[in-house]
Amino acid sequence: MGGAMRIRLLLAIALPCITVACRNPLADLRDGLGSPRQPMEVGLPLGPLLSDSSERVSRYVLSPDGSEAYYVTGAGAYTLRAVNRTTSARRTLVTGPCRPNQFAPSASGSHLYVAWSDSCDQYGLQQGPSRLYRISVSSGTVELALDSALAAWPALDGQRLLYVPWCSATCDHQVWIYDPAGPTRRYLGRGDSVVLSPDGREALLLPSSWTVGPWTTVIASLADSTSRPLSVDLPGGRMQAFRWASDGLSVLYTRTNAATDSFLIRNLTTGAERHRYTAGWERWLGGVALSPDGRRLAFVVTACRSYSFDNPCYPYSGLFTVNLTQLGGDQGSGSLTASGPDGWIDAPVFTPDATHVVYVYNGTLRASVVP
Repeated sequence: MGGAMRIRLLLAIALPCITVACRNPLADLRDGLGSPRQPMEVGLPLGPLLSDSSERVSRYVLSPDGSEAYYVTGAGAYTLRAVNRTTSARRTLVTGPCRPNQFAPSASGSHLYVAWSDSCDQYGLQQGPSRLYRISVSSGTVELALDSALAAWPALDGQRLLYVPWCSATCDHQVWIYDPAGPTRRYLGRGDSVVLSPDGREALLLPSSWTVGPWTTVIASLADSTSRPLSVDLPGGRMQAFRWASDGLSVLYTRTNAATDSFLIRNLTTGAERHRYTAGWERWLGGVALSPDGRRLAFVVTACRSYSFDNPCYPYSGLFTVNLTQLGGDQGSGSLTASGPDGWIDAPVFTPDATHVVYVYNGTLRASVVP
């Protein structure tokens, strides 16, 4: 081959790699130059049991370091239990006549704050006043923290509590701050649940899943209760399942309407939405989790395997993870299938080191390794 021919061949090979077409795909995503790419979903197989196979788990949370999971099981009498994720050793913390309304660990992980009612219906759902208890995860010692609370979220400073009081309809949808050093109780804003920012200075105030009508989701400051709107829900659609990214700059949420379920990530500075992810026709997105580093998403897709007159849906579910850096712009997926086992998968949560996803499958608590 002549020298001139060799030079032309080398140029033909090298020149494309100094153009935009050969840029690093992560740089394309960062700079907004890349075209949308098909996301790389990874289906997770069912992981080993954390709860006992005979137990039916209705609710759970992870400890701040991810070493333990705390879950509620039972019917008629409801037991709050702890399980070590490494050894699977289980222990009972406390038992009560009703199902806890909500519980959350303290910032240090030494205690659980549990909203519990003394009166409930045949299904264990509260029917009377609800109080907030502080329970030691090491000894099971129970202390009264607040005399009225449907739910509470400990602040990261280890002192303040954000809570929804139990009362008549005149104080529905109210979030308050309790500071035991005060001792003042200050109104924070309208909401039924709270998601704290990674630095603990702000909180997303969210509606309950059964709230009807338009709702303005706000971000409130814990210091002075000032707030700014994040979004406005419109009739026919609902924004739910909010998660705050670890950098504090964006939030993940689901948008549901009659046709599709979608995940979106909104930048809190610019208001821009990215990483749109749609489940497809006749499939719905269940629980959603964002990894602590904000790079991966775990979510559930559920569909009906068959229908009958007595049971409108025989469900089957798939648990998936996706790398968010492989999603560009307004990329979505309409071909994803719920390829998992029969039954329901719900409430996925990443462990703090992002090596596992913990979730509930047909009433059992499990954990799967993230590939």
